[in-house]
Amino acid sequence: MVPATPVAAILALAVPLLIPPLVDTVPGDDLRAEAVVLDRPLPTDVPQAVIVLAGYRSSYAGTAPADDRVERFSYRGLGPDGTPLPYRPQDTTISVADSVRLLDEQVKRLHRRTGRPIALIGESEGAMVARSYLEQGAHPAVDTLAMFSPLINAGRAYYPPPHEDRGWGLVTGWQLRLVFGVIRLVGGPDTGPDEPFIRSLVDDAPFYRNQLMCPVPGIRMLAFIPTTTAAEAPPGEYSRIPFFQMPGVHGGLLNRTLVADRLIAFLTGEPIQQERDEYPLLQRLSAAWQAPPLPIGANPAWSQFRQPDPAFTGKVCQPAD
Repeated sequence: MVPATPVAAILALAVPLLIPPLVDTVPGDDLRAEAVVLDRPLPTDVPQAVIVLAGYRSSYAGTAPADDRVERFSYRGLGPDGTPLPYRPQDTTISVADSVRLLDEQVKRLHRRTGRPIALIGESEGAMVARSYLEQGAHPAVDTLAMFSPLINAGRAYYPPPHEDRGWGLVTGWQLRLVFGVIRLVGGPDTGPDEPFIRSLVDDAPFYRNQLMCPVPGIRMLAFIPTTTAAEAPPGEYSRIPFFQMPGVHGGLLNRTLVADRLIAFLTGEPIQQERDEYPLLQRLSAAWQAPPLPIGANPAWSQFRQPDPAFTGKVCQPAD
């Protein structure tokens, strides 16, 4: 019999670890969300300069975007001349804290170069980095965030780092390392549960579970939520910011023109919102396979987080106790 706990943990990790490489195998390059603003000039009525944060296992060859007001976020940072450095898929495995530091440097540099307010467009891991940046105190020039495929309710499970010999999920952690080791041996992605990015989601899970989709004062925010999110998010409330629900897969778009139009309209100041009738039903139907989340208060590793637990309240953005 296969132990249920590591299987559930693997399912929880599957979205950030495995789905983006699979999306890249689909023919055509119009599926990726970041292509919406990278391959064509922005309309003149978009007031911001834009930083696009691509997702997990993305890469960047150094090709400049079509508009000099737009930059690709680099998971390696900036070169001596201030331009974003090319990066490889393995560079995206750095911790969220390291990515936030690099993003802050790039925001400051782009604002100095253009004199414009800054909009952030983040996909998957990039959305998590951008939202974490806002939480930790973004540069005042940042006034807009659009998130594509944010990892809703990330950090439902916990396992300690490999150097620790006690704590919740100790056995599960080693089972995960074994399973992903086997996946690598048979030619799967060179990923694992101890990568710094994944570790960031596990260690800061209460923030990502309760605060990810919350408003930030002074920032216009919008989340583009694909159909697959309805199968990932448990029943109940998961957002207090405007969202645009759309048919699609994590990290990919089925209707690029529709999303491009809505994104540009959002950047120019229009309010955007779309709810699809099937989402609540998909949430309820998918709840059967989801592992019960570890209560925030039960895990000593999360003791610094004092806030209501969405796993029990069914609500996000609740004030701290």
